[in-house]
Amino acid sequence: MGMLEFNFQKADSQIQRLEELAASIEELEKNSYTSTLQELSNAWKGAGADAYMRKAEKLRLKIHQAAVDLRQTAEVYRFAYAQVKAAEEFAAQIAVERK
Repeated sequence: MGMLEFNFQKADSQIQRLEELAASIEELEKNSYTSTLQELSNAWKGAGADAYMRKAEKLRLKIHQAAVDLRQTAEVYRFAYAQVKAAEEFAAQIAVERK
């Protein structure tokens, strides 16, 4: 039977990367995107502007949700990481006790 190995260092690196991506997306959404829309709203008036801003707000919500999803993925990955680590430690403890 083959041995399954979990690379904890790589998993930790991937979790950190997911969190960094989420933070970057949040930063863009809260600062760059929002300020750009604010400037646009101040400069452009009328029905076309209103329709554009409604679509832009829908996009902002999708961007925000992408950041939330990345954070949730990181949390699930972290939970799995902890479960696998605990299982490996428990297996090592059993192996020591059987010797």
